[in-house]
Amino acid sequence: MGYEIDHIFVLTDAGAPAADALLQLGFTEGPPNRHEWQGTAKRRFFFDNAMLELLWVESVEDAAGPVARPLLLAERWIGRSNSASPFGICLRPNNAQTILPPFECYEYRPSYFPEGLVAHIGQGTPLSEPLWFFMAHSRRSQASPLKPHPAPEHRIGVSSITEVTITLPGTPSLVTNAAAAACGVEVRKGPEHHLRITFDNGRNGCDHHFGSKLPMEFCW
Repeated sequence: MGYEIDHIFVLTDAGAPAADALLQLGFTEGPPNRHEWQGTAKRRFFFDNAMLELLWVESVEDAAGPVARPLLLAERWIGRSNSASPFGICLRPNNAQTILPPFECYEYRPSYFPEGLVAHIGQGTPLSEPLWFFMAHSRRSQASPLKPHPAPEHRIGVSSITEVTITLPGTPSLVTNAAAAACGVEVRKGPEHHLRITFDNGRNGCDHHFGSKLPMEFCW
């Protein structure tokens, strides 16, 4: 297919108190992180093949500033409980031949990126859809600036993200259709924004809805 999911973010309340629900469920939290000049911070959960971030805006001024302005993170974070999608998905190559994203894009080079690193951001994606981006330098077989930590053991017994389903209130755009098809994400139309993540092909037949804490569901 050429592409796979590198990481997923979910916009949350400041400090991501909803992360505690993951801890109670048996997930192990990795080191937190923050991005200077982008005005964001995150709590992170690492898996064998991807990462989940619970992300919030610390500084609306920085998030809406000249560096991060094209991402519309401030607008996404402020509107996450209404019409704006609270999700973002980063794709990476899964073979040496894939060097360009599967969608129209623009380049994003914030100051905290190492020299030579660039994120390709989906062009013209509406706020009602996830923020899609592609990192050509992120590969599972090599150390990634976005995933510098090995996946810990989770008490709940999961290891890999194997399926992702996103529900949108409206008809998906060309960017969302192209990105989702490229990395195997299923896109559905429904009344509310929702994210379902399946671990290890759902072999245990378990699921958990986070309710009002997070617009998310885990299956394992």
